[in-house]
Amino acid sequence: MAQILKVAMPKGRIYNKAADLFRQAGLPIPADGEESRKLVISLPEAGMEFILAKPVDVPTYVEYGVADIGIVGKDVLLEEDRDAYELLD
Repeated sequence: MAQILKVAMPKGRIYNKAADLFRQAGLPIPADGEESRKLVISLPEAGMEFILAKPVDVPTYVEYGVADIGIVGKDVLLEEDRDAYELLD
């Protein structure tokens, strides 16, 4: 059984920047993801799943194992006291 990497990230400016970076890396992120009402974007061909959430919920999803990794602004990490690692400043 193939493992799926689950990535939590907020909609908005961070989603747009991250989606552009993922597209540059060759992942088929849909261009309409920001406008869609979907909360989960599955990319089975890439072995990934994107969970769209409120910015303050992203660290919680990672802490409790709903997502394997999250993309969020540093301000959210500083405001939320969550048991999660900051990979990149």
